[in-house]
Amino acid sequence: MKNPNYNTLVERFVFYVLLFGSVLFLPWWVFFIIAIVALYRLDTFYELILFGIFADSIYATETKSVFGGYTYVYSVVSILLVFLARTLRQRIGF
Repeated sequence: MKNPNYNTLVERFVFYVLLFGSVLFLPWWVFFIIAIVALYRLDTFYELILFGIFADSIYATETKSVFGGYTYVYSVVSILLVFLARTLRQRIGF
């Protein structure tokens, strides 16, 4: 007999592997597309913040023109996406 949360755990693991691989091997926009899909499919995906920190620890450089010299763009965008998804879920109710 399978655990009822088995499918969620498998799906969560698949998103872990996809995000880890996208941080290492794919362009930045693929990471954010996978992150948005993961936030839609899973109820709480706070682990995305850790993937943002991981990406910043690898690729963080000073950006002078786009973000005003701020270095940790992946982390900030990941935090914003997680809390935006949580807020939208509460307001929409799904």
